[in-house]
Amino acid sequence: MLQCIDAIKSKSDNIKIFLISSHTDTETLIQKVAHQTNVMAIYLLDHEERFASTLNHSITKLHDLYSDLGSLSIRLSQDIKSFIHYTPLSISTFDREKNENTIRDLNKANARFLWLQLLIDILIKTPYNDQEKDEMLEECRTHYKDNSTVLKSIKEFSQTYKSTEALKFYTTDSFLYRILNRALRTENIDILFICRFFLADICNQLKE
Repeated sequence: MLQCIDAIKSKSDNIKIFLISSHTDTETLIQKVAHQTNVMAIYLLDHEERFASTLNHSITKLHDLYSDLGSLSIRLSQDIKSFIHYTPLSISTFDREKNENTIRDLNKANARFLWLQLLIDILIKTPYNDQEKDEMLEECRTHYKDNSTVLKSIKEFSQTYKSTEALKFYTTDSFLYRILNRALRTENIDILFICRFFLADICNQLKE
């Protein structure tokens, strides 16, 4: 824990920190870092619900306790999206011709792109199992309940899908391509979370 505290204190105010902790002495950790101006928010991952009775909930940077990584990931992505939206961002770029550093403000489109990349990275690292696949397919069935052709495709997918076929389904005009693309365009966190196992398969296949 001391290494974590020292690392946070050593960062400049330009480095914004969204801190996730499951340390047994979380109360001490919060007391040591909550006042740091570069700490934007603190999230507690508490699988065994050990901290609820001892924490000081009046600390504004404490963004609640979470018993599972999935709900924490959704809240974290929402907070980062809000931070990007309301905070002016800048990046340093190097101009080779002038041999000097220049600063360009990130426009909203670039900021939203960065948020989306971060969200996807969080989602594909969130643990999942066969139940997540069933939940995704149930969402698809609900969405296409009046389309017998697509329902047939969903049934076939549920019976034959392999993780090595993720790109094939995403690069063809399949029901998954349409639902996932709509969720990406509208930044629908709930649907992206439901589709996280498929996103993970796509990313893993691209890495190969």
